[in-house]
Amino acid sequence: MSEMVKETMGAVFWNGPKDMSFETTAIPLLDDDSALLKVMACAICGSDLRTYFHGHERIQGPQIIGHEISGQIVKVGKKVKNLKIGDRVSVGADIPCGECDFCKKGQANNCHKNYAIGYQFAGGFAEYIVLNGLVLNSGPIQKFSTNLSYEEAALAEPLACCLNGFEVGRVKSGMNIAIFGAGPIGQMLALLA
Repeated sequence: MSEMVKETMGAVFWNGPKDMSFETTAIPLLDDDSALLKVMACAICGSDLRTYFHGHERIQGPQIIGHEISGQIVKVGKKVKNLKIGDRVSVGADIPCGECDFCKKGQANNCHKNYAIGYQFAGGFAEYIVLNGLVLNSGPIQKFSTNLSYEEAALAEPLACCLNGFEVGRVKSGMNIAIFGAGPIGQMLALLA
């Protein structure tokens, strides 16, 4: 079942340190390689808070930030094959360029460009977000079932960061670990441990 997509949306723009504004703006147009996601949940990352207060060298205002996103696909371009209208997806931040030597060798985690949603691409503090061809082909997008809420699915990106920390730290069963802080990341690390 196709949802009618309106022409404008509400979005929160980061304009510079300590300067954000809610605006009504046009929903970006899709090309044949893109999909439109209706944002159902977008968590606030610690990096969003740091950006709000201090800015970020990779973000030029005005920009819609937010990268811990889940939602439902409401429109797809003609060439999009891996998603359909109605799919529930979670979306992470980092998008490898797909062109550098690391990306070509299958080591996208070392990409020198490393684009990101909410940085170079508009983020999830909006009603809708366009997932362009690069995001759809190289980005961390995962379909999920109705057994998971949108709020839970929006936590996939920070959970992935926790899993990465365990892998990089070579944490193994039976090891003692110290977790500093009991925020969302600290709690996820404790649950994983």
